[in-house]
Amino acid sequence: MTEQFDPNHAGPGRTTLESANAVVLIDHFGARLRSIRVGGNELLVADTGEIDSTLMWGCYPMVPWVGRVDRGIFEFDGRSHQMPINLPPHSIHGTGLTNEWTEEAPGTLRLDLSDPWPFGGVARTHAELHSDSLTITISVTAGHQAMPAVVGWHPVFRKHIGSASAALTFEPRRMWLRDSDGIPTGDHVSVPPGPWDDCFVGVSSNPSISWGDDLAVTLESATDTWVVYDETPYAICVEPQTGPANAFNHPDCLVLQPGETLALPFTIRWG
Repeated sequence: MTEQFDPNHAGPGRTTLESANAVVLIDHFGARLRSIRVGGNELLVADTGEIDSTLMWGCYPMVPWVGRVDRGIFEFDGRSHQMPINLPPHSIHGTGLTNEWTEEAPGTLRLDLSDPWPFGGVARTHAELHSDSLTITISVTAGHQAMPAVVGWHPVFRKHIGSASAALTFEPRRMWLRDSDGIPTGDHVSVPPGPWDDCFVGVSSNPSISWGDDLAVTLESATDTWVVYDETPYAICVEPQTGPANAFNHPDCLVLQPGETLALPFTIRWG
């Protein structure tokens, strides 16, 4: 099954961005980039109906947490909170993916965080397309209450474009050790050979993905924490994050005070 691609479709619930050689489609539901097409090449895994998980296509913001929350439970300010279980037995990737966002300005979407998130606050995404790059920013601002926060981006790049296979260049120094449930233990270990479904720190240079000699992207973000998931035969995910999975259960998790903002820009550069 092949997704029908219509660069002129920008009806209710979708934003289209165009530059000289690129077209980007953004769904307002989930603030998900459904397509990044560069020089006629689709970079992202599409929602063709053949993918059995909403987590494994497009490129979407993770907010107000990233990765797994162990059993969906965390404590904050002396109270225990239960998040919905959407990857049993855990909660994963926040609540932004399952909500309709509102277009606040050209390229900017807004989501007022609410139930089941108990702290309120506002999330925003902003996208800017240039001739040689796309920059997408996810931010979250605390409302009247303090709140823990971790944000990130989850691009699901195609492992094969035409006859070319994706080759990842990635140079982390250490990896978060995870237990049998996929939860980081708090320890860092040496980086083993892939394939991976892991969180890394100490990345010495911008990750990049190439498909043959004629197509490549460099991934840029001002963070020390990246997740790589390449265990599936059709996709490779290289995800910038402000912290690791299960960060809400780590003693050093970032806490936003009322009115404070956490933001993470992510640039996909080609050409």
